[in-house]
Amino acid sequence: MKNGAKGDIDCGGVCGPCADGQKCGANVDCLSNYCKGGTCTMATCMDGVKNGDEAGVDCGGSKCARGCVAVFTEHSYQKSPGQAVGTIPGMPGRRIRILKLGICGDADQTSGQQSFRAQDGQGKTFTWGAGQNDCASVTYRLDPTPNTGGSGRGFTYKDVNELGAMGAGFEVIYHMQCDGDGLYCAAMDEDGVMYMDQGTSARAWIKYQYE
Repeated sequence: MKNGAKGDIDCGGVCGPCADGQKCGANVDCLSNYCKGGTCTMATCMDGVKNGDEAGVDCGGSKCARGCVAVFTEHSYQKSPGQAVGTIPGMPGRRIRILKLGICGDADQTSGQQSFRAQDGQGKTFTWGAGQNDCASVTYRLDPTPNTGGSGRGFTYKDVNELGAMGAGFEVIYHMQCDGDGLYCAAMDEDGVMYMDQGTSARAWIKYQYE
C-alpha cells in the first residue's frame, strides 16, 4: 500500500527508493535521485542533480563527458607553503584526468606569484602559478589575473592534460606565495559561478573528469 511518508506503493520515504516511473515527493524517494513533477525520472546529464555515478552535478561519471570543477581558496597570509587546501576524491577503477587549471585573486601583473601543486600520491605531481614574480618554478605558468574593479581580480586559465593513477585522488597543496598585495578573487568563472572573497586570497580552480 501507499501510506505513511511513502512516495509510491512500498517505496520512498522510510522504504527503499522508487524506480523510474513511480510516484515521489522528493529526489531521495527515487533510485535516480531525480523526482520531476511527482514522478521518479531517469537520471540525465542535464537534470541539475548529482545522481548515477556522476562525480558532481551533471558532470563526470560514465555517462557525462562534461568536466567537473573543484575550487579551493587560500588566504595568502593564513597558511604556509606546503599545506593542503583540498582534495579531488578518487574513484575505484577510474582515473582522474585534469583538463584545465586556473587561479583567481591576488596574482595579477603587479602581484604574486601565487602557485599551487596537485599530487596523486602515486608519482603524478605538477604545479601551476600566476603573477609577476618567478619565485618558485612551476609546471604551468598562467597569465596574470585580470582586474575586475577595485581590489578584485578575476580568473586566468590554461588547458592541460594530466592523468592520475587508477583509483587515486588528487591532493591540492598551497605551493608558494610571493608579494601579496591585498587583492582577492571577485569574479565569475567560465561556468558562470560567482566567487566573492573577503580580504587577500587566491583560489585554485581545477576542471577534471573521471575515466
